[in-house]
Amino acid sequence: MLDSSMHRMSTGFLHLALLILLASGTRGIARADTGFRTPSPELVAIADMPRSSQVRISPDGTHFLLLERSSAEALAELDRPERPLAGLRLDPGRSGPSRFTAYVGFRLVELATGDTLHCDTLPEGLILGYSAWAPDGSRVALGVVGSEGWRLWILECDTGKLVSLQEPRLNACFGTPFHWMPDSRGLAMRTVIPGSDSVPPPLPLAPRVEENTGQKAPARTWQDLLETAEDDALFSRLCRSRVALLEWDDTGRSSLRELRELEGVFTDLTPSPDGRMLLVEELREPWSRLLPWYRFPTRISVHDLQGKLLHTVVDRPLADRIPITRGSCVTGPRDVSWRADSDASLVWFETLDGGDPGQAATPRDQAFMQAAPFKDSPVLLHTSELRLSSIQWAHGDLALVWSWWWPTRTLRCERIAPAKPDTRAALVSERNWQDRYSDPGRPISRIDSRGQSVLQLDASGDSLYYTGSGASAEGEHPFLDAVAIADGGSRRLFQSAPGGYDSVVDYEPVTGRLLLSREDRRTPSNLWTRDLITGAEHQLTRAPNPHPWLNEASSEVIHYTRADGVALHGTLWLPPGWTPDQGPLPTLLWAYPGEFRSADAAGQVSGSGDRFERLSWASAVIWLLKGYAVLDDPAMPIIGEDDESPNDTFVSQLVADAQAAVDALVARGVCDPARVAVGGHSYGAFMTANLLAHSRIFAAGLARSGAYNRTLTPFGFQSEDRNFWEAPEVYMAMSPLAHADTILDPLLLVHGERDSNPGTHLLQSERMFEAIKGLGGTARLCVLPWESHSYRARENILHLLWETETWLDRHVTRAPEPVEDTSGK
Repeated sequence: MLDSSMHRMSTGFLHLALLILLASGTRGIARADTGFRTPSPELVAIADMPRSSQVRISPDGTHFLLLERSSAEALAELDRPERPLAGLRLDPGRSGPSRFTAYVGFRLVELATGDTLHCDTLPEGLILGYSAWAPDGSRVALGVVGSEGWRLWILECDTGKLVSLQEPRLNACFGTPFHWMPDSRGLAMRTVIPGSDSVPPPLPLAPRVEENTGQKAPARTWQDLLETAEDDALFSRLCRSRVALLEWDDTGRSSLRELRELEGVFTDLTPSPDGRMLLVEELREPWSRLLPWYRFPTRISVHDLQGKLLHTVVDRPLADRIPITRGSCVTGPRDVSWRADSDASLVWFETLDGGDPGQAATPRDQAFMQAAPFKDSPVLLHTSELRLSSIQWAHGDLALVWSWWWPTRTLRCERIAPAKPDTRAALVSERNWQDRYSDPGRPISRIDSRGQSVLQLDASGDSLYYTGSGASAEGEHPFLDAVAIADGGSRRLFQSAPGGYDSVVDYEPVTGRLLLSREDRRTPSNLWTRDLITGAEHQLTRAPNPHPWLNEASSEVIHYTRADGVALHGTLWLPPGWTPDQGPLPTLLWAYPGEFRSADAAGQVSGSGDRFERLSWASAVIWLLKGYAVLDDPAMPIIGEDDESPNDTFVSQLVADAQAAVDALVARGVCDPARVAVGGHSYGAFMTANLLAHSRIFAAGLARSGAYNRTLTPFGFQSEDRNFWEAPEVYMAMSPLAHADTILDPLLLVHGERDSNPGTHLLQSERMFEAIKGLGGTARLCVLPWESHSYRARENILHLLWETETWLDRHVTRAPEPVEDTSGK
């Protein structure tokens, strides 16, 4: 007879064998009805609502650009050539991303009055993807794509004229393909090398071979990697660009200068603050078949404006030895950038622990600085016991250095004097970043005359300005503080009053003008100016309420307690006109779990009941339209204090969170406990499947784009830093696929056909469905064509809403008889 340890090991191997079998089985899926379906008209109306506009304020604070977005795209827009290459999704015919944030139009607005200025419009058929203000606010550079690729357009703000640079085309494979020169009289651009985006002939087939020579090289579950020699060649061809400078003379006439010495796979291109040099980040061959592009060999170098190499900062090999632990990083110089308040000084960080947080090291990180012409040795600027993350610059006597440490969730800010690197740093603040109530806010920055982001100081130079969410047990009340640099003493200049939500967008201390984004429960976000001296206010934008019927619904942040005493909360929405005497409602919980290092932090309130709820197809609140009560974003904390890992008790804590939420709703008379559904996206989908596998709290589940077999993400997932072989029992316990035999309630699985998110490959939902089907459970799998991790096409979104509406109606609204529980749950 096996003893208990052997029995556990045997059971673990049986579970593992089951997972491997399911991961390698056939792809046969029992098909239900086919074709696109349409939900109820009221849900269609929600899906067709335009999305909120984006605001881009000019550096001089005189204008803002309002970028307008449409509702969901047509499915045909996704049906373009797409190649997954080294972690990118590229459109071979456009030398750019196949998926990006698209804007259908823009408006130029005067900030003082809110008046819209007359501007030319883009020709029909062109899509705006990127925008950048010139440092002096005179022009806006626009990255625009059409059937022939990405091109640069310039908006002249004084005349409203649009001018197109037809050639050369822009290379947008790595994002925004241009950067303004500091004098606002030029742009540095990554451009397409003629012929580089043509489709090459296929290369002959060859075996795929990978080898490791005994060193540890763990990697997360990356997607869209290079797989063949043809992929390698196409990646090189599409991503290779040439640097060009577009320059304006004193008469306003432009000229183009191509730097033929600068050709390569450039991922970043940044002019120095004095505009005399270019900092270039370039990927170097050989490419890897196991890692995404940002782990490839990289050279970071400085060039003059003719393209000549002046200095090499680092020539880094393939980053294939980085541990999976949070806070791991490359060795050697990293995060290389220009010092914003200096003409041409480079700053970077270097690790002292080999990039491995598991190694003991004091100090752990260093910051270095080196000024042009880079002949002198780098100067040690700062050392830290934590992992360095960023620096905010003001002048030679003031910079703020930020560092963090994952195991303790520590965030630290220190003050240094860059001109006196031997001076000891002064501690400004140190806190657990999950402790939202203690957050003093973050210093605000401004864009200076050279286009550099520097700290905003008061007229005397003695104070900074901090903004924050103002989190408290009563909700969020954003604020603006003046904080003395010398002693940290603060003076509150503004705070959002209860009943509304005013967040600080910008502050001009000379004039006292405060730019606010203002909203309340019934009114969507609009821009306002407020004079802090006189108190006078002026409304700049007037976005209408797109769904006034929601004003009649009831919403409230409710508080309740988990069985072990942990304080929880969530936003409860009730349909318009509902009263308790009508009886309890079918209910939907839509959630996403989070890991915490303390129960106090886990119990803190996030969000505000005073904010406007802008509905979209993805919002759980839309199910009010179908008569549901909705508990939106209920706290689902997974807590691990001291040396405990949160995931060691993931399942039990998750079930306790869910049970506490449902019990609270039942106690209020809102919820019919026999008619409760749970749902979520990504890690929320993973949560949903686990709740159905380990409890009978819910009548049905809605799981979108999740991962369900953690043995397919063996080198960590979400916040889990241990690999499968270090914590096999955790991976097995957290894999709902391993417990598919105890999923007794119906589960709707939805997944994008081309999911690019690490760990949530379509295979995850396919295998989960096959497991439930093979075990006789109730499940439905819907695969949305051409979609990635989030969904964009109107046809797919409407079909998703139909699937959800039908599933809820069938398994929750009508309160069917529950399946008999023989699992012992």
